[in-house]
Amino acid sequence: MKKSILFILVSVAVISCQKENNFNAKWEVINLSYTGDLSDIFLLPPDTIMILSKLDDSFDKTCIFESDDEGRTWTQRCFDKQTTGGFSDFYCFNHFKIISGDFKSNDGGYNWYKLGALLGAPTFFFNDHEGIGAIGSSLYRTNDGCNSVEMVFDSSTYAGIHFIQFLNNSTGYAAGGASFDSFNSGLIVKTTDGGNTWQPLPDKFKSIIGISFISENIGYIIINLYEGSVVGTYKSGAELLKTIDGGSTWTSINSKIYDEFKIIPFKCYFADEQHGFLFGTGNGSKILSTIDGGKTWKEEYTNNDSDYTLNKILFATSTTGFAIGNNGLLLKRIINDP
Repeated sequence: MKKSILFILVSVAVISCQKENNFNAKWEVINLSYTGDLSDIFLLPPDTIMILSKLDDSFDKTCIFESDDEGRTWTQRCFDKQTTGGFSDFYCFNHFKIISGDFKSNDGGYNWYKLGALLGAPTFFFNDHEGIGAIGSSLYRTNDGCNSVEMVFDSSTYAGIHFIQFLNNSTGYAAGGASFDSFNSGLIVKTTDGGNTWQPLPDKFKSIIGISFISENIGYIIINLYEGSVVGTYKSGAELLKTIDGGSTWTSINSKIYDEFKIIPFKCYFADEQHGFLFGTGNGSKILSTIDGGKTWKEEYTNNDSDYTLNKILFATSTTGFAIGNNGLLLKRIINDP
């Protein structure tokens, strides 16, 4: 849940963007002089951005990029890839203490040691000892920095958990799903006691591919509408749903995203009930924005080059975002003066 904490930090901020700001926003390419694929991105408050590249283009090194000035300048440090286990999404407690997949570093990535228990991805940490992680359709809690874990939820389904978001130390949500052949099923569960116990929300969902809560009660999910079989696809697309009662009921906001933009969004972020972003691929990679709660969307960024597919997106403030992709692609969202 590493990225979910980032969303929480900015979703409670006062929103300063006006309608005209969205129409003067653009995503600027930042040149890292690097051609490996960028895998994950993390905000370390107040203004440090950290980026993980699991493997460089030689497949011999893992690299971390760091900016301490909101993305204006960057430093790079690379180290030999680990021979056992692997790196996955990462969580940075400070400039030095980092967890990524099976490994933990206490010196900013120069040296790593194997953890006793793999939480997997995503993860959310309350501090450097206590956290929640997902493996498949199960949730685990650690109280000793990932050396050991205890199962706190198991759905016993194919619907793997891909997102964890906490609004505070008590209330959190975890969601995911799976879609393949003619199978499509989603799952969203909620905790009100800091992740010790979890309860499935009372609804049947298709696979959930994006989640963004702006408060304990108000949140958004993206579901994958894919229906198919081994012989053909019968339906495709994505739908944006909204809850105002903590997930007890959901309302459809928009089911025509694929029809209009030819992408399946697999990340969503809302700063408030009106301003939000979608990020997805299909007919190229695209970033969309809304100023009316998701009813309508506009393209802010499009790239049809398959060598530069976007992988992750993060918002440092309600209007400033970063996106990463293959071949060293790094973008920063900026607002131009009208």
